Order: sequence, then C-alpha cells, then structure tokens
Amino acid sequence: MRDPLGPRIRFGLGAVRGIGEAAIQAILEAREGGPFRDMFDFAARVDAKRLNKSVLEALVACGALDSILKPLDVSRASAMASCELALERSRAATKDRAAGQFDLFGLFAAASQSQGKPASGDRYVEAPPWDARELLNHEKKSLGFYLSGHPLDRYGRLSFDATDTVGQKDERSKVRLAGMVEGYRERLMKSGNGAGQKMAFFELEDRDGRIEVKVRPQQVEAYAAVLASGEPIVLKGILGYDRRQADAEDEENTAEPTPQILLDEAVLLSDFIRTETRGVHLKLTAQKTRKEDLAKLAELLRSHRGGCLVSLLLTLEDGAEVQLVLQDRVDPGDPILAGLERLFPEGRVADLQLAG
Repeated sequence: MRDPLGPRIRFGLGAVRGIGEAAIQAILEAREGGPFRDMFDFAARVDAKRLNKSVLEALVACGALDSILKPLDVSRASAMASCELALERSRAATKDRAAGQFDLFGLFAAASQSQGKPASGDRYVEAPPWDARELLNHEKKSLGFYLSGHPLDRYGRLSFDATDTVGQKDERSKVRLAGMVEGYRERLMKSGNGAGQKMAFFELEDRDGRIEVKVRPQQVEAYAAVLASGEPIVLKGILGYDRRQADAEDEENTAEPTPQILLDEAVLLSDFIRTETRGVHLKLTAQKTRKEDLAKLAELLRSHRGGCLVSLLLTLEDGAEVQLVLQDRVDPGDPILAGLERLFPEGRVADLQLAG
C-alpha cells in the first residue's frame, strides 16, 4: 500500500532515550482521541501516572513534538521551559478524570480547535531560542545521533580532509580533519618502552562518517582537555592502516585495511576559526528580514568587536542584490555565530573566509 505521507525516515518512540514502554502505551491511548492540538493538550490527555518530566523533555529535545509546536510558532526552548506547567495540567486532568469531572481547559481547547485556533487557557514560558549547537546537543542526548544537522554546519564547508575519502591517500600521508570526538577512552600500555603509560583512542565524526584515531602518551597529556571538551576539533596526524582483519588467515576474508590516524596535534575548531578567519560574509533576504532584525544584528556585531571584516549581501524582493561592507569589525568566534543562529533560525546566514 502506498504511504500517503510519502517516503519518510521514521524513528520509533521506543528508541528515544528516557521513554519507556508504559509512557509509549499511554501516548498511544491518548492519541486515539484524535490529533494533539499543542503540548498542553498532549499533557492533559496522557495519563500523568505514566508521563513524567524526563519523558516530556525527551520528546521536546528530539523534535517529536515539532508538528504541534511549529504551527503555534513555539520553539523547542520555550516548550522545554514549559514542561513543568504542562505536567501540572497532566496531573490536574488525570485527577479530574479519576473523579469523573470535566476538564474545563479541555472544553476551551475543543472550542478553539473548532474555530481553527490554537488551544486557549495555556501560555508557554518565553525562553531564548536555542542556537544550532544547543539544539543538536539535545538531539544527540535523546536520540544518540544528530538529526537536524551537524555541529560542523555552523562553519560552512571547510577545506579539510574528509573521513570518507581520507582512505584514498597513501600510508604515512599527513592529514587534517575536523569533527566531533566520539568514544574517547584511555588504556594503559602493558608492554614495550611505554609500559605503564596511557594511550588513548577515539573516533572522529564529521558530516561524512567516522575514522579511528590513536593518541600516543605524550599527546594524551598535551591534548586531553581538547579531546574531552565535547566541542568540534581540528586535528593533524599521520594516516595509517589497520591490517589485522585483512591479514587474518581466512581464504574467504575480503576485508580491506581500515584507515586510522595517529594524532600529532589537536585544537578546538572554534579557536582555529577565530585565528584563521579573515572575513565574515552575511547573506540576508529583504523579504524575510525585518527592521528590528537589522537593529538586533547591529547590536550583536557591536557586542563582539574584533579585527575581522564583515560584509553583508542583501537580496531585494525583485532579485537585485546589494553588497555592503560594514564598519563594525568582529571576533568571528562561536558566540557571534551562535547569536546569528538565534537571530536567524531559519538557516545559516554567515560564511567564513579562511586564510589561504
């Protein structure tokens, strides 16, 4: 049978961290009464005995409630800040149902829905929207992976090696990659000249995949803080190949040598960007940009002064483009990039011009 919603990627609620079988069953039972109108309607209809704060926060964090939040122009940050209020609604509604009473707010909501309006009687807590990094971190915590994008997206396309193509280089080639540290672990060496010293291992994840990285004892001490920061990094190293599986004595073995990197240096990507960026190019469309947005943009630039030139490309409604070089020079670090993401959440508006 043809799917009326078209091809979609579906992710079961049972795989969302923090959501158990009892909560899922309660949500399914509540959903039999029709689509949820907003988060407060959702909470009021789900049994409070099976809906707790961690479940509701996980649903918000992973984007499961976006379909009822976006039509009301409610951000995930605002919904997260409103979870306790929603749970109060859930407890009150569950108590009323047990006593055989009607939910007055539910009646208001039903009437509003019949008039094509959002449910009334509830107010979401105002909260600053998350920047892209915050949103992605919440997704990773609740799902185990990034859903809306990747932490590297903030910086545009970087002219580094990529995990999916670095294996085409010759062994002992020098490489430079950017990505997230995953699965960092340390291990004591049991033999050889380094017996008793620590080596470390992790996988570097970029937009295209992952690659294993080995860290020698001297690098463990030098770069432990960078590797454990949870922030994107830039690393330099030497490419090698793990042939243990490929060399196994098995005639049917077709495994290829696995590329891996021996770490030489590691720095935070944000520090690399701040040092190497020579210009910040902003791209805005007049149709989607309000006067107050421009005022907030000017305030943002002034609050992050530095030595980097800023240019603005403004696309007018008739398709004409205006290129402006702004007087303000900025520090092109994560704070200003995060501020731009909050101010223009519909998409990345900043391109970075790196040295070289």
